[in-house]
This record gives sequence, C-alpha cells and structure tokens, in this order.
Amino acid sequence: MKRTTRVATPEPILRLQKQLDDSRASHRVRTRLPDWLWQAATELARQYGVYAVAHPLRLDHTGLSQRVHPSPPAPKSRRQHPRFWSVPCLRERPDQDR
Repeated sequence: MKRTTRVATPEPILRLQKQLDDSRASHRVRTRLPDWLWQAATELARQYGVYAVAHPLRLDHTGLSQRVHPSPPAPKSRRQHPRFWSVPCLRERPDQDR
C-alpha cells in the first residue's frame, strides 16, 4: 500500500483558518460568511489551489472554485421576438349552411 506524505498547510492559510474559526464561533450556525473572508480565500486559492484552501478551511469547494474561475456571462440572444402576431382572417365558406 502506498504511503502518502502529508504536506504542511501554508502559513497564510493557517492565519485565515484562525480568523474563520473566530468568525464561526461568534456567528450563528449556517449564516453566510462575510465577503472579506470569501475574498481572502479566493486570493489564497489563486495562489495555492482551490482544494488546498477549501479543505483546511472547510469551505464549499464548488463555491470557491466558481469564485476563482467565474464563468463568462451568457451571450444575449440576438433573435428579435415579433412585436405582434398576424392572425389570418377566417372567412365563411360559401357551401356552409347557416
């Protein structure tokens, strides 16, 4: 079986982890994280990688990845929708009885 070597967590991530733990201790459970914490995590993820930051900070990997690599906005449709509909007039047939 292979042995994996454990890589030490970089100091900037450990500092943010301490701040995040303090923030979590002072706020209610399941509240949104402050924007400054997400911004700091995003900057660290650009430097060290998304997993290396998300795992020790216990952050949502997908949410952090979307902040690091935002998707381009969807292109606007150039198709013009008609402003009105033309409805054909139905005339009575001459062979119909009234």
